[in-house]
Amino acid sequence: MNETIINLNDYESSGAGALGESYISKSNPNILLKLYSREREQMGLDEYERARKVYQIGVPCPTPGELVRTEEGLLGIQFHRIVGKKSYARALSEHPERLEEYAARFAEECKKLHAIRPEIRPALREMIESSSK
Repeated sequence: MNETIINLNDYESSGAGALGESYISKSNPNILLKLYSREREQMGLDEYERARKVYQIGVPCPTPGELVRTEEGLLGIQFHRIVGKKSYARALSEHPERLEEYAARFAEECKKLHAIRPEIRPALREMIESSSK
């Protein structure tokens, strides 16, 4: 695979999670970089493929961009960021008194997600079903 080489100094740290660290591009705040450790590189590649397929079938989600590498050799994915997005976990930690409201909103979003009936080619359907086992 031919990844673009990037300089991590062009990004500002925005957080970390179970799979890696996230950064926002200093020159384009609509670009989010998700960076993986060397030990989790395959997970990053797998996530990139899943993200592309999920986006292609019409699930509303951040648009996956290109695979990149830092000058130090770490794998990353550039996503077109959903500006203003906040996870339910973060929103709840900031406003625990709104638990009931957030739970209701989350349930409504889940209903919308499960209502999506994309046309899926048999090979893609098989990949999705096997990855959920």
